[in-house]
Amino acid sequence: MERPILFNTAMVQAIIEDRKVSTRRPVKRTPSNDDPSGYGFWKEYSERDKRWYVKDYTHSPIWWTLREYISKFSKYHIGDTIWVRETWTNLQALDDNENFIDGTERYYYRAGDCPEFTYYLNDDGTYRDSPKWSPSIHMPRKAARIFLNITDVRIERLKNITEPEALKEGFVSSVISNAKGDDYTGFYAHEHFIDTWDKTYAKKGNGWDDNPWVWVIEFEAGDINEK
Repeated sequence: MERPILFNTAMVQAIIEDRKVSTRRPVKRTPSNDDPSGYGFWKEYSERDKRWYVKDYTHSPIWWTLREYISKFSKYHIGDTIWVRETWTNLQALDDNENFIDGTERYYYRAGDCPEFTYYLNDDGTYRDSPKWSPSIHMPRKAARIFLNITDVRIERLKNITEPEALKEGFVSSVISNAKGDDYTGFYAHEHFIDTWDKTYAKKGNGWDDNPWVWVIEFEAGDINEK
């Protein structure tokens, strides 16, 4: 099955550079709950049959095996193909000699190498000197160029992320030089992950300090199809 997935420009660039092979998304409509007898979402391991179980009062008060829960409620599944929605534009452009570049449905993307042209044509026939970017959420399937193959889907608490897993999310460590010229790490990848996560989800009640349950989706990139 094919499904869309949304990434910002920095994360698309990380995918292009083969640095990003996973993403985390909040388990929606299921507030984190540290009391298995309460409402919300709960996950625990059964020593009796050596399996993980999930209870999610948003859907039902019954216990599901983790495999059953993922199969029934996850938007993404192992073996699925997801196409990336990213910041994009389709336009008619003029080259340096002010000649129109022929062709219909020509797409350009903010991540990667976007050609620079002298002028861009507006719908009303006027010109501008920079592309008018369309938000990634509005990208149609026909404009997609990046397709990812899902290799794993699991559920865990957000704060379980480790430094190697933050690197798999596409973040890098920042190296800063001190006054003597010696290099040392200023910020670890997981610190960059936390900052970006909070900018996206903190106001929605799923910030780092909330430690929500999250879907962890791992993937491998297929070909990038230039349009």
